[in-house]
Amino acid sequence: MFLEKGTPLFITSHNMISAKNLKTGQQICLYVEVPLATKENIIIPSGTPAYFKITKIKKPKMAGEPGQLEITPQYLKLASGSQVPLAATPFTINGENKEEKAHYTGVAAGSTSQVFYDNGEYNIGQGVEAFAPLAALLVKGGHATIPKGVQLQALVGTETPIKIR
Repeated sequence: MFLEKGTPLFITSHNMISAKNLKTGQQICLYVEVPLATKENIIIPSGTPAYFKITKIKKPKMAGEPGQLEITPQYLKLASGSQVPLAATPFTINGENKEEKAHYTGVAAGSTSQVFYDNGEYNIGQGVEAFAPLAALLVKGGHATIPKGVQLQALVGTETPIKIR
């Protein structure tokens, strides 16, 4: 029997995966969620390992800019030990965007300068105003994560012979 190129497969994560601890080129394992079956046989059971390669990691930056993770499907590993190549456009996952929070942190820091001006402490007020933009820079964006249970769709990459028991 052959698996046709382009056959869709639904793949899921069993754990949360964070880019914080990953490196470009590293491989991660997700799992087939929905079995691929005919009326008579299960061809690819749920739980079959699906390997993805980390193709890009962007760490979160200052001023709330989020991190980013890109993964590319590689192959399924069947119980027999054989591999089924996978294909899909790389999946891009973004971390939490905290740019608005960074902006308001800077605004809040700047607005406290008025308290010092009102009390006649002009030097301190000017110092606080100078610090306000730096306060915004201290807020980092979130790391990209793949939540537990997220579902992705990949395709069989090439026509692949498989044995059914």
